[in-house]
Amino acid sequence: MIFKQLQSFVKSLRPTKLEIHGATYALYVSTALLVLHSSISAVFAYNDPWILLNYLARITAILIFTFVLLRLTHLIYIFSKTYLSAILITIPIFLKVFYFELRSTIFMVVVLSLLGAGLSNLWKPGLRSLHFIKQIIVLTIVTFGLSICMATLVLYSIRGLEMDPIVNAAASSAENVIHINTSSPAENGHHRVKHLSYGSGKDKHRPAFGLETDIITPTIDGTNFIEKWTGFGGWFREKYWGFNTSALPLNAHVWYPEGSGPFPLVLIVHGDHDMKDFSENGYAYLGNLLASRGFILVSVAQNFLNYSWSDYRGRIKNDNNARALLLLEHLKIWHTWNAKENHLFFKKVDTTNIALIGHSKGGESVVHAALMNHLKQHPDDENLKLDHNYTIKSLVGIAPVDGNYKPGGKKSALQDINYLTIHGSLDGEVPSFLGAKQFERITFSDSAYYFKSGLYIKGANHGQFNTTWGENDAFSPFYKGFLNLADLIPAEEQRNITKVYISAFLETTLKDNKTFLPLFADYRKGRNWLPNTIYLNQFEDSRTSFICTFDEDADRTSSALSKNAISSENLTIWQEREIELKNELKGSRGVFIGWEHTCLNISSKGKAGEQTALVEFGDMEEQHPVGCPIPQYSIQIPPKIIRVDSSSVLVFSIAESGGDYVKILKKKSNSDNSDVNTLINDKDWKHTYHNKKTNTKTPIDFSINIKDSIGTQVSFHLSDFAGLQREIQTSLSKIDHLEGKFQSEKVFQLFAFPVKEMLEKNPSFDPTHITSIHFLFDRTENGLIIIDNIGFMQALDE
Repeated sequence: MIFKQLQSFVKSLRPTKLEIHGATYALYVSTALLVLHSSISAVFAYNDPWILLNYLARITAILIFTFVLLRLTHLIYIFSKTYLSAILITIPIFLKVFYFELRSTIFMVVVLSLLGAGLSNLWKPGLRSLHFIKQIIVLTIVTFGLSICMATLVLYSIRGLEMDPIVNAAASSAENVIHINTSSPAENGHHRVKHLSYGSGKDKHRPAFGLETDIITPTIDGTNFIEKWTGFGGWFREKYWGFNTSALPLNAHVWYPEGSGPFPLVLIVHGDHDMKDFSENGYAYLGNLLASRGFILVSVAQNFLNYSWSDYRGRIKNDNNARALLLLEHLKIWHTWNAKENHLFFKKVDTTNIALIGHSKGGESVVHAALMNHLKQHPDDENLKLDHNYTIKSLVGIAPVDGNYKPGGKKSALQDINYLTIHGSLDGEVPSFLGAKQFERITFSDSAYYFKSGLYIKGANHGQFNTTWGENDAFSPFYKGFLNLADLIPAEEQRNITKVYISAFLETTLKDNKTFLPLFADYRKGRNWLPNTIYLNQFEDSRTSFICTFDEDADRTSSALSKNAISSENLTIWQEREIELKNELKGSRGVFIGWEHTCLNISSKGKAGEQTALVEFGDMEEQHPVGCPIPQYSIQIPPKIIRVDSSSVLVFSIAESGGDYVKILKKKSNSDNSDVNTLINDKDWKHTYHNKKTNTKTPIDFSINIKDSIGTQVSFHLSDFAGLQREIQTSLSKIDHLEGKFQSEKVFQLFAFPVKEMLEKNPSFDPTHITSIHFLFDRTENGLIIIDNIGFMQALDE
């Protein structure tokens, strides 16, 4: 009897035809609404009604695929044919809209199916006609489904979900840093700004490059260096733009100072964006600023190389090759104008001082342009002759990509050029700090002064560097609603940071104005000019002499100067290995140092009942528990190899790497049979390395001890410059945040300690005969850090 009742109950829960039809209609209606909203958003965002045809074509393809699949399979005997067709149509559309998040797609399909089935019971035959248990089930399903749908709509409509607050390590000691004594480089200069445009005169969509252009420029035959401008995508590009690869235009907006000059020449080029959402005007804010300060700023338009909905069969191949070569063609016409009598720009261009700035894909293309600038022939085509050799002194990469194009099959590496790269922690298009990779491939060899610098900005995104792109770091306007924008800094603030750094960089490298140079090693030197957020600075110049770069060999005991120079005591981790960014290798090695110092008591008083002793570190004295060995990392320096004096500055770069702790420990245990389970399972250790709130913890601190040849010592704390910034965690989408998916990047910060300040601590110390440097991990109980590029440079403000 009980079995029959149970069997009857289970049978009553099977979906009826009406419920299946309800689930089917729910999927069809929600999919139709989703497609309608997504397509209309795209049409208005890009002012392109052709996008509707794109959506129609994709939906038609899905319908055809669904029909064929239903005819070829026997699944219709398991599921309703109409419901199965709804699933096969809905899933690919939801996947596309949700940026291929499979779990979110499946979850929403199930929820909508249940909701549709539940609502069908309320409509017909009605709730009262159902038995009691079925009523409860239907009401539960409908309530759950409506709640999920409402929650999704609310999630889509809100700006985002905030991350936990994070301590700004550098700002805590900013009052000890002397600010640069001049006005902000983001303030307008004294020059009156003028504007014009040049182009082919045949542009179909922008009068500034068409009938209203100020200067007619020649077109370039790009047949030999552009691939895959073919098929439907190529046909649509030619139809839209009115030209093909044989007649690529040289179009640009120019902001220039009134006056006789000559003025340094700066070209800026956008990256990949929808080709109909014209990107070149997005840098007008830089054009007006730089022209007022005595630069010619040229914003190059290369939208015809950008992506389009029509690229069904793939994008243009090696488009960053074309972007670079076209930049050199722009430089060629500027040199022609500068030498042409009676031309507006005759002798107004300082052709000995040229800079290239690129955003996103443009950030990579400017590096390729600088590389090919000095080549006689193209690295991938010996028949394509090059003849440029212009004086390009400086490059800027704004959130650049890396490796999209490899000249000669190799990523571009440059010598003796100034380089600045800027990136934001909330970049949704280039999530990893790829400019740091190019930073590693810039080297210095001659006697002239060069430097390279990196700036990482907490809360900056990809698009706000360009006023046209804005907040939406997503190719689909609809997907913006799923971006987590709660911690995004205001657009005006992000662009103000850009103005400060780019203006200061060009003043320094093209006008030899060294006033702003210290800003690139420490943002606090210009903190009054900058919005309040976290900044991480990387810096290296051609006057730096390195003791350790960790790229020398596989021997962890050798430095850049000698063998058997490095040792350690009481460390849990000591490895030299490749540094990893979020998704790829950085292209540089560093030393990974981990320590556990759980008996540490930094205060002057010991723990209750604990015996402490006075420990001397050079000129410093601190209380430490008796029998508690201090973890340390030591480097011996051979005599008379490296030159140090009172104007020198000890420098090294550090990044926290807490997320790697378990991975490294397990590798270590596998290699030397170490037992690390006790450490991994330790409650306090788990809190330190696995809690998502780790970044709220106090910045890491430790001591540095330096000895000279007669044993005189000087010691100081890392926090005398600044504590080490904890990893900045982000969640780029709201769904990631809800699922607890947080990412962080290993971003380095330069630490600098002037020798003159060491001499103030201990006048007896002899910096000209340094024999050893010791890193003593005595102030933070545990940690895992990466140290790179230890050496000495000359003070930047002298």
